Amino acid sequence: MPGIPMVHARHPTNRDLELLYPATNGEVLNPTHSWAKLTEFFHVHSHRKHRMQLFWGGDGSGATFHWHLSAFNILYAGLKEWRLAPPLFRGYTGMPASKVQLDASFSLKCTQKPGDLLWFPDYWGHMTINHRFSIGAAIIHGGYRDLNVEPEMRAIRDDALHNTASERETIETLVPRHDEQAPAKTEAEVPDFFFVHINKCGGSSMISMLNERCPGQWRNEKWSSPALLRTFHCSAQCWIDRWGGKAWNDQYSFAIVRHPLARAVSNFFFLIDQCSKKRSKICEERAISTHYNGVVINDLADDELKINLFHSWVEKAYKLFPPGSHNHHLFGSHAHNNDVYSTFNATMTSWMVNADGEIAVDEVYRLEEMASGGMDKLSTKIPCLKNAATASERFLAEQEQEESTEEHPHLPAQQQHVQLQLATKNTSPPYPDYERFAANRRTKEIFLEVYAADFHNFGYKWPDPSRLQVQASE
Repeated sequence: MPGIPMVHARHPTNRDLELLYPATNGEVLNPTHSWAKLTEFFHVHSHRKHRMQLFWGGDGSGATFHWHLSAFNILYAGLKEWRLAPPLFRGYTGMPASKVQLDASFSLKCTQKPGDLLWFPDYWGHMTINHRFSIGAAIIHGGYRDLNVEPEMRAIRDDALHNTASERETIETLVPRHDEQAPAKTEAEVPDFFFVHINKCGGSSMISMLNERCPGQWRNEKWSSPALLRTFHCSAQCWIDRWGGKAWNDQYSFAIVRHPLARAVSNFFFLIDQCSKKRSKICEERAISTHYNGVVINDLADDELKINLFHSWVEKAYKLFPPGSHNHHLFGSHAHNNDVYSTFNATMTSWMVNADGEIAVDEVYRLEEMASGGMDKLSTKIPCLKNAATASERFLAEQEQEESTEEHPHLPAQQQHVQLQLATKNTSPPYPDYERFAANRRTKEIFLEVYAADFHNFGYKWPDPSRLQVQASE
């Protein structure tokens, strides 16, 4: 458009790529190509779908502030200015690139010349401005391994905290320190307690009870952009960022954990159930296959086959999301927006730590003990839960409604009876007792490595699968 700086971007079609790379039938990441070598150099995961983009624009044009998965960018002609910000400062804006201002205390700036290659990791915010007519190309791809730049960015932020008062106020508003966190709230606004809802640990049952029995004391809140129900899976750092370190320290906080293997088995079959009904990006990002030989895995009659399919997924997930990788949390759960914290990973421990990696909740309860005294103990801390005739029975009922039907042969007979009554109302397909999954040596090695912190912090031991065999023979 005459007089207005414009930038154009095009994702080549398969036909375009065949014309660009005739020797490899349009395969951009063929091992003979430089693009493929770059992914090799940077240890980029190959399971993600890669997209190529060609772009060109006149002087003053550019891409406004946004973020996506990691990408390589090469400039063939022109001059391009880049502004980048780490994941904690990522965002979107509809403003023209020329009008976007990023504070230098938390952003990086560089100039790209013809022949220069720039790479940025997953979720980094970025924007560009062309300072003459420019032409370039990019490949947007998946996660990366063996590189964690966030600690460095935290150091940059901490250094910036010694700057002027106005600069310090800007930084602390966007990424408050764990001990100074968000601006103080009035006493009426601060929740009476904080619950760290770790996935597949009975959290939905707990929230159901809180909604019913503690109205006014427990509030389901939405925040962030776009607005999300953040209280549903809010980690300790998430709560601290929301309400501030003082409020967190003043109020009671708790979390519920579960045996790491039981949690993983439950999550695996839960996702199969959900994904077989409606495919979503969560299923794809966690590499969940829902069918085996055309049959939904949860509907298979052969328990041993279900167990073996779980072990196959564990092996695959470990390779895709290894310890130390940016996406390691996907081995354990979807991020629920907690992946902005450098301490977040596959472990349950990472849900309840502060920015220094220290467990910050007041009390941790084990799901296995909630029905045998844990719930009654919690109700002494949160009196509104006593509105139930027996808090333990109420939690047990809620948990059974939440959980995919699972055998619990080790519960007292009275509790088994309560569960069996409720299980008839549960339409979720069954899966074997989690201890039957403990016999696989490779799965044991992986879990003892990945969840070492959980086994240590919460006193769990690896199950003895022979115990089930003895019980079965009796």
